[in-house]
Amino acid sequence: MTPRADLLDEQTKGKDYDEVFAPVGKGTTLRVLLAIAALLGWKIRQMDIVTAFLNGIIMEEVYMKQPEGLDDGSGRVCRLKKAIYGLKQAPRAWYHKLEEALVAGGFKKSECDPSLFLLQEKDEILMLLVYMDDILLFSASTALLDSAEQMLEMQFKCSKMGEVKYYLGMHVERDVEKGVLRLHQRKYSRGGDCCVMSSYAITFCLPPIPCFQLACVV
Repeated sequence: MTPRADLLDEQTKGKDYDEVFAPVGKGTTLRVLLAIAALLGWKIRQMDIVTAFLNGIIMEEVYMKQPEGLDDGSGRVCRLKKAIYGLKQAPRAWYHKLEEALVAGGFKKSECDPSLFLLQEKDEILMLLVYMDDILLFSASTALLDSAEQMLEMQFKCSKMGEVKYYLGMHVERDVEKGVLRLHQRKYSRGGDCCVMSSYAITFCLPPIPCFQLACVV
């Protein structure tokens, strides 16, 4: 178990913050990108931005008491220059910081999904999908993938996770040669601490029968 500490803040709407909405990747966008990758044999890499919200720059004047253990007894307060976890506008500030870095690196934001960014070099293309601090990169070009990862590592503290295996509570299984990609959540249905079926005593229920043939072309 890793020890951690959080700084809590109290804010007033219209005074300490205004807009707080931060876009995240749409489920439809994710499924389309996974389908493209499966069909064309693209690589799918995953990255995690460490303590992502701490990178956001806040525009409002926000003050906080000196943290416990660091109080010098002067009665002074601290003005925040960057976001902290718990700040209502922290997710939005992080999104804009990441957007700024990606656009500066040559990416273009999709008009269909503000969390989808495209990078094209000659005949090669890379698609990057953002869900808060979780990032997926789709491309057939290893060089383009390496370049994008390096660019992000230069801007933020990142964790490279290689080919995607688990994303947003879903396991991702691939058979590249057959062009098959499967998503499942067996973690929640087959034993273990997270088993939902065991929690509700429905481990012996029968799965629904699909009304169409699996793996068929529609």
